[in-house]
Amino acid sequence: MLIMVFPFIIRGVYLLGIDSQNTPMSLRRKAWKLLAGEWKTKILEKLAKECTLNQLDVEIDHSSMEPRQGRVLINLQ
Repeated sequence: MLIMVFPFIIRGVYLLGIDSQNTPMSLRRKAWKLLAGEWKTKILEKLAKECTLNQLDVEIDHSSMEPRQGRVLINLQ
């Protein structure tokens, strides 16, 4: 039985967020608007690929056959 382990290790990535506990809602909305607008990275599409849960088997097969850069986001909706 072949078992593949895909570790969820984040290296060299800045995790940016908003301290929702201590920040007023108006300031959080401004920050999220900037992150979604003028601060949005231009290469986001190259860093992640989105797939559905039904497409996950194909993505796993692709990643075992060829090296992959970035992440695969699974859309559960």
